[in-house]
Amino acid sequence: MPEVVSSTEENFRDNSVKTAVQERKDKLVGLIGKMSQEVQGKIDEAKTCGQSFYDTDRNPWVVFQEKLQTFETAFNEIKEKSNTPKLMVTAFSPEKYNNLAKQLNSLVDEFQQLDRDHQIIKLRTYLSQLDILATWKALQDQGIRGLSALPEAEKSLKKLFEMGGKRG
Repeated sequence: MPEVVSSTEENFRDNSVKTAVQERKDKLVGLIGKMSQEVQGKIDEAKTCGQSFYDTDRNPWVVFQEKLQTFETAFNEIKEKSNTPKLMVTAFSPEKYNNLAKQLNSLVDEFQQLDRDHQIIKLRTYLSQLDILATWKALQDQGIRGLSALPEAEKSLKKLFEMGGKRG
């Protein structure tokens, strides 16, 4: 929700103004940090899965991380230049905060779309692994149509997928 200027917003010595400005800045810092952490997790996940999720030379998460880092760099420059209460109130005025929030929200929207696409690709990659499909086919050939028909020691999806092509 957009922030609006209060009648006392211009008074940078007022503690309530400084507190409001600090809260605006902290919201942005928190969201940038959380997104950076999530993006790095997606990059690490794509590296360690043992199979390429993407048909492109560049992981889309790396491309997105570069966009986020560009925003973060610009944001950090603003933070560094606002090292006095007056400069901080000016740098994070409602208008400037709304502009920064709008830019960050567009990155959030892009992140969410990329994450949805990533989950679909991950699921397709996982389900198309030949060992899993071979195991499931072998189990079906034995008359096993679901997890409940497996012997007790093998009644978990994790165990089923760990079996790979070992059954049948």
